[in-house]
Amino acid sequence: MEKKRTRYAQGKQVRTQTAKGARTGGRAGGGARGGRKGGAPQHPGVVLASVLADTPLSLAAKWFGLTPEALARVYAGEAPVTAEMAAQAGSIFGTGSAPWLEMQAAWDEAVAAAEAREAP
Repeated sequence: MEKKRTRYAQGKQVRTQTAKGARTGGRAGGGARGGRKGGAPQHPGVVLASVLADTPLSLAAKWFGLTPEALARVYAGEAPVTAEMAAQAGSIFGTGSAPWLEMQAAWDEAVAAAEAREAP
């Protein structure tokens, strides 16, 4: 069994990798399921953090019109990718806003389903 390691950006978990470096998460632009067929959706902020891993947080925050703290919350999956952020990401990466909005919708749906299963 391969040992997994966790990568952190600004003190927040952003991606888990196997010891050989294969990602266990999805890819940017991979659709609503983050490129993983049948797998759990990935928060688009985590995907964004992975794509922008080499970009300083303060610079990326300026691109999105956010404070570094607010963007770190998105990266950590603690805050949603808004329509405005999706439009900006689509402009930066040439994907349009749809993949980012689809990832957020899939994430929101999965969270709601998990909360419904946990409800008494």
